[in-house]
Amino acid sequence: MLAEEYNNYLELISTKEKLNTELLNLSVKKDPDSVKKINDLGAKLGDINNELSKYDNNLLDKVDAYFKEKKEFDRICKEIKAIEDLSKKSIGQKEIVNSAEGRKKKIDKELSYEYTLLAEHKRKLRTTFEKKYREIKDISSIVKNIPTNFSYNVNFSDDIKYSIKYYIVAKIKIFDVNDSSKILYEDEELLVPSKSLNGNSNKISVNENTSIDYSSYENYVNSYKENYSVDANASLNVSLYVDDSSESRVVSSMNIPIGEKTFGINSDNVNVKNNEVTINDDTWNNVNSIYAFIGAFLSLICLIFIVKLTRFVSKSIIRKNKYQTELLNILRDFDREIVIARNGYESNIVKNIVKVDSFK
Repeated sequence: MLAEEYNNYLELISTKEKLNTELLNLSVKKDPDSVKKINDLGAKLGDINNELSKYDNNLLDKVDAYFKEKKEFDRICKEIKAIEDLSKKSIGQKEIVNSAEGRKKKIDKELSYEYTLLAEHKRKLRTTFEKKYREIKDISSIVKNIPTNFSYNVNFSDDIKYSIKYYIVAKIKIFDVNDSSKILYEDEELLVPSKSLNGNSNKISVNENTSIDYSSYENYVNSYKENYSVDANASLNVSLYVDDSSESRVVSSMNIPIGEKTFGINSDNVNVKNNEVTINDDTWNNVNSIYAFIGAFLSLICLIFIVKLTRFVSKSIIRKNKYQTELLNILRDFDREIVIARNGYESNIVKNIVKVDSFK
C-alpha cells in the first residue's frame, strides 16, 4: 500500500505540472473562453494542492529517497541480467568475471568490462539501498492525519430559545471488491464526544475542527485483508450528528476511500430548511401543557353532560302499560267500525247515531 500511495503522489505531482504549464500558456489570453479555462484550471490546482497537503513531508522525503534508490538498483540489475542472458546465447569468446554477489560468471569478452562496472555499481547501491529500506520499513502510510472542519448553520426569522447537542462519528466499512452491498466488516467510533449548545437567538451555528488518523484505519484494513485473505475495498464515513428535542440526524458527512490508488474525499452537506428544524423550547412546551390540560378538562365536562342527557331522555320515554296495549289492539282490529266525533255530526238520513267519546 505504501507503493500505491507513493505512486498516487507522483501522479498528483505530474498532473499539477501539466496544469501549471497549461495555465501559463493561457495567462497571456484575455478572451472569455480563456478566462473561463483559467478559472477551471485554478480550481483543479486548488483541489490537487489540498490532496498534496494530506501527505507527511518528512515521511515523504524518506519514501521518495528509497523508491528513487530502488529504481536505480532495479535498472542496474536489469542490465546485468541482460548481459548474462546474452552471454549464455553467444558463441563468442568468454571470460570469467565476478558478479556483484561474488559468483563466477562466464561473460562475453566484449561485454566483460561493462559487466564489471555494473557489478561494482550494484555492490555500492546495495549498501545505500538497504539503508534506505531500514528507514522506511516501519512506515505504513505517508498520508498524515486528515484535518477536517464540520459546520452547521440555521437561521430563524425571530429569536428562539434552543438547546441542542452535537457529536461526530467515524464509521469504517469493509466490503466485497465486486459487490459494495456485501459488507464484510463494519464498526464505528465516537470521534468527537457529545457537546451541548444553548442560547436564545435567531441563528444556530456549529463549528467543530477535528483530525482523522487515516493511517490507523488503513493499517486496520490492510491487516484485515491479510488475516482473512480477502479481496476487498474499504471506506471511512465521518458524520456530524445534531440532536434536538425530536430526533438525531446527520447534517454533514464526508466519505474517505481507504487503500485505493485514487485518494479522494467526497463530502455531503445536508441542507435543512428552517421549518423542518425542531428546537427544544421550554416556553413552547409549557404552553402546550396548558392547552392539553384545558382540553382534557373540557372533554370531561362534555362527557358528564352526555351521560346526564342520556339519562334524561331515557326517563322521558313513556312506557306502555297493559291498558294502552289492549286499546291499540282494539283500534287495530275495529278501526273501520269505530268513529270518534268531536264537534257534532249532521246527516239528512234519519239514523240512530252513537257518538263515541271515549272508552272505559
